[in-house]
Amino acid sequence: MERRLAAGWLTPLLSYSTQLWIAVGIVFLLGILGLFLIHYFYSKVQIDLKSFIFRREDIEREHWTPSDLFDSAVFSIIKLFLTQSVTKEEIPRSIIGSYFVGLFFLFSLFLTSTFSSGFSSIMTIPRYQDPIDTIEDFFRSDLEWGATQEVWTTSIANTDEVCM
Repeated sequence: MERRLAAGWLTPLLSYSTQLWIAVGIVFLLGILGLFLIHYFYSKVQIDLKSFIFRREDIEREHWTPSDLFDSAVFSIIKLFLTQSVTKEEIPRSIIGSYFVGLFFLFSLFLTSTFSSGFSSIMTIPRYQDPIDTIEDFFRSDLEWGATQEVWTTSIANTDEVCM
């Protein structure tokens, strides 16, 4: 079996494993949902506890429809994932909303730094199709294996495994 380089368009996707990409997608969707709910409940409930819960003046937002709030949440989370600044109007006016956006921004900083470090390692070292992680992967790769000392080969010589 001949080892070939992975396709060029796959290079940005190789920074993370499949499970991590799924986790990033789930966090992305949960971030949109969380920011939308914070916007929605803040615009609906407008309680007069400004000194305890809210840090800014309570603003009437009756002209905001749920679709406007959802659009704002989607674009705010996209901005945070791309490490762009979120405007003052896009941040919910409650303390909870400010903490949510701030913590999500910190999360996106960690996410982008790990992505860029993984991406730079993939760009500097050529990535071949599938790494060999297990004995079964090595067996399927049809690579020949040799050792410099006999101890290495005798340790697997009397095994009951089919792959050996």
